[in-house]
Amino acid sequence: MLKIHCEGRQGLVFQLSTRRLELMVEHLVNQLQFKWSPHDLRRTFVTIAQRTLKDLATVKRLVNHSVSGDVTMKHYLRLSVEDLREPMQAVEDAFEEVKAGEPATAKHDDRNHTAATRNS
Repeated sequence: MLKIHCEGRQGLVFQLSTRRLELMVEHLVNQLQFKWSPHDLRRTFVTIAQRTLKDLATVKRLVNHSVSGDVTMKHYLRLSVEDLREPMQAVEDAFEEVKAGEPATAKHDDRNHTAATRNS
């Protein structure tokens, strides 16, 4: 879904002001009668991404975290957008599973277990 949205685009992925985001959140909070914040969405994304990928370095890159205090990531690890496409798709698939009522990690755990078994 994000790939389709971003295909061939330059610059910002979403044209969204802080105020517009605040108004959207306020509207949703009123509709849902449930208090939440955009940071809750980020926290949920990071949690599902880590459960799915089991690779904190990639998760950090997906959420654009600063690497200034992490020597390995700052000086040695170089992940391109192409390196992140497959992991991002796996996270998107995990969200679709959650939306469908399936456990977010079931298929991914099996895949990781199978790969680990082959490599040992």
